[in-house]
Amino acid sequence: MNTQPAKGIAPCLPQFNGIKRYASKAYGVESVAKIMPGEYYVSYRNEMIMTVLGSCISVCVYDEAAQVGGMNHFMLPDKNSRASSNCDLSQSAIYGNYAMEKLINDVMFNGGKRDRLRFKLFGGASLMGASSVVGEQNVQFVKHYLRAEGFRWCAEDLGKGHPRWVKFFPMSGKVQLKYLPVEESQHIVEEESQAKKTVDNTAPDGGDLELF
Repeated sequence: MNTQPAKGIAPCLPQFNGIKRYASKAYGVESVAKIMPGEYYVSYRNEMIMTVLGSCISVCVYDEAAQVGGMNHFMLPDKNSRASSNCDLSQSAIYGNYAMEKLINDVMFNGGKRDRLRFKLFGGASLMGASSVVGEQNVQFVKHYLRAEGFRWCAEDLGKGHPRWVKFFPMSGKVQLKYLPVEESQHIVEEESQAKKTVDNTAPDGGDLELF
């Protein structure tokens, strides 16, 4: 993993130097951060955060007044999950309970106020095999977690049978979502289970773009 700051773009928060970032003028932003399973990213700059989801969940949280926000990408509800027995416990951000805590705390540490935080929930697709069960568990977990913490969410696109391509703009809280072809499911399942592969710079052809 690259731990050096990306060249040619404004620096990110130091804890995110390992996140893949590149300069981009598309979408009216200065740079793009691409997060993989087990990663999260917080920014107060004019950036876009993107990821591809299968059974995994991404939560977008933002404070529009403070113009700060972030997104995570977790694979399993928590380290006690039955499906997590073969996972590397050092990769704790693959677990929803840790990923949610880190994301919310970092947004608030960088200017977000708890009573102004807004949440948008994506992913948890039922694709194939064990991934179908994991997707359902992830959806149940994230809703329970937010309710238990006293948070409400203002948008969601969860479950269903398609992978998703999610683009989040943390300063405004806007999200662009695109369903990917079912044919991509096997690739996404393999990617999530390995948590190693990178996503191509361009999204595969899929359904219509939806705004949240």
